[in-house]
Amino acid sequence: MSASVQAASIVETASYGPANLPAATSTTLNIAQFDASLGTLTGIKVELIGTSDGTLSVRRGNNGALVSVTYSTTMGVDYDLSLNSTSLFVVDVDSAVSVTVPRNRTVVGTATSGSGSDSVTFNDAGSLALFTGLGVVTFDLGLTPENVLPPSMSPINQNPSNGNMGTQTYTFANTAGAELLVTYTYVGIPEPLTLSLFGLSLVGLGVVRQIKRRS
Repeated sequence: MSASVQAASIVETASYGPANLPAATSTTLNIAQFDASLGTLTGIKVELIGTSDGTLSVRRGNNGALVSVTYSTTMGVDYDLSLNSTSLFVVDVDSAVSVTVPRNRTVVGTATSGSGSDSVTFNDAGSLALFTGLGVVTFDLGLTPENVLPPSMSPINQNPSNGNMGTQTYTFANTAGAELLVTYTYVGIPEPLTLSLFGLSLVGLGVVRQIKRRS
């Protein structure tokens, strides 16, 4: 007779940043494989959590309307997680940003932030084998700034004779961070009760022999 088998799970993590993201970039994230000495791997959940912070800075020249102009748009980061050159999913993190700028001024808008996540699960034999061992599994992470130019800064509005906005320049500043979590679900190796019972029986025999010798 053996002990009842218990399902269990462990989580391995890897992270990126937070770091400035002036342009698209890529990196790798390493996750420790599942140690087969713990039991039999039955499932894998891969989850990515992306965070994005940023600001929009706008400069207006001295040749536009006297009134202040409010610029509203969205900015963020796309996170593309891949394994063995195959994209698993893309996490799209966007948030609204707004800045009001008087004529002949530069204004940095209030910092905006956002987060998002996605996940995928595996339980096929090939994936279970890939994630089992004493080494690491390497993921590729692509990070791309996703900043939308405010509509009021379209080329026609940048011409003072068309829209009277005056000369405008803008700067996006992105910061990106990501956390990768891999959850291993497995069946632990049971501790045989027969060994425990056998040990108890040996103790019992020893006690009986000592009693017989004394008698």
